[in-house]
Amino acid sequence: MSKSEATSPNRVVGTINAVVEIGFDGCSIDEIAKHAGITYHSARRALEALEAAGWVEELKQEGSNQRLWRPGKKVLGVSFAYQRHCLNRIHSIENEYTEVSGKRVKDEI
Repeated sequence: MSKSEATSPNRVVGTINAVVEIGFDGCSIDEIAKHAGITYHSARRALEALEAAGWVEELKQEGSNQRLWRPGKKVLGVSFAYQRHCLNRIHSIENEYTEVSGKRVKDEI
């Protein structure tokens, strides 16, 4: 790991990327640390900070001591906001096409 990759912000970004890339079913701190290329303790500290900010959440599992983590509500909120932005842009392009060509995109497909 290079010196810049070892900085705290990069560890946190690597941690959230790992959680999202591994999936929404939950992943262990060991999996996250390995995926992000950081130590277990760095991953745990990053997860605690991300959890406090709403970016990840711990899955509660009855009868198990293993801590599993998944993306939190903030990740989902950003995802939905981006999706809305993309859909608005698509509608804008469709409207502009209709104004210029006099045809609807849906009729052209």
